Amino acid sequence: MVAELIKRGKVVEPTIGVEPAPEQWVKRLGLKGVLVLNVLPGSPAAKAGIRPMRRASGGRIVLGDLIVALDDTDVESADDYLDVLQSHRIGDTVSVTVKREGSRQKIKVAVASAE
Repeated sequence: MVAELIKRGKVVEPTIGVEPAPEQWVKRLGLKGVLVLNVLPGSPAAKAGIRPMRRASGGRIVLGDLIVALDDTDVESADDYLDVLQSHRIGDTVSVTVKREGSRQKIKVAVASAE
């Protein structure tokens, strides 16, 4: 953080461009991880193919990807997710493990500035 303050005059938060669903939703669904509510357009997550929640025909809600690990470190909550993500610098690549349609996938995603 000190190096970031010296270099930029402020702390720049790392992101991949994912908006997590509220944790109470995740708990209510009996899941562990970070459920992707939204993916910011043009973000590294969007470019890597991370999938957000969406509505299917008929109004049914289709769950998005569930992030269960970053760089092989288990992620059970948004706090876990942020802890691992904040250990990265802008421009790094993080390996994101998601559960999608019953299977696990590893997706490489660039880390960007949250600004």
